[in-house]
Amino acid sequence: MGVITDISPQAKNKERVNVYIDGAFFCGLDAFTVLERRLKIGAEISEEGLAGIVMDGEKRSALDRATKRLGYSLMPEKEMKAYLFERGYLAQAVEYAVEKLKEYGYIGDSGYVRAYYNDNSSSRGDKGIRYELERKGIDENILEDFFADSDDTNRCRAVAEKYMRGKALDQKNKAALSRHLYSRGFAWETAGRVIEEIFRE
Repeated sequence: MGVITDISPQAKNKERVNVYIDGAFFCGLDAFTVLERRLKIGAEISEEGLAGIVMDGEKRSALDRATKRLGYSLMPEKEMKAYLFERGYLAQAVEYAVEKLKEYGYIGDSGYVRAYYNDNSSSRGDKGIRYELERKGIDENILEDFFADSDDTNRCRAVAEKYMRGKALDQKNKAALSRHLYSRGFAWETAGRVIEEIFRE
């Protein structure tokens, strides 16, 4: 057992405090946890007990940080974990925060795939979108299910027609259109079919 000898606000973050036991620094805690657990100078506490309180505070802080981050934009599970780890949260706190977000329906790779697709599909091909989602760590089975019946031919044609507006139907522009469509994430076979249709017409 030890005695809490000081609880002082941190210089860089007034929402957190430094806790000292027997005159030596022991840990940092968010101020809400200190109030909730009624920690005060002169109280006796074991290092194990305080370590448990620290972890509870870290879990709460990680969940709060993750929730605020989702207020700016959706994130897949892998990116959320990386985001929290980068901010110094321990694995136990990160797992707790992510699982809570999934319980609340605030995070989930299936929902993220739908939202990401809706935000990008007007000007991007399925192949490119899928590649980007794979890089974000989305499970392959989720992607297989989502893209199983997808057909981006009409979108490819719309992008192609917009690009070719006012341009001559010659070989130079045909090659340039092919590169443009591929850079937009359309598969070669889809782009090739659309290009042939446009130049044939």
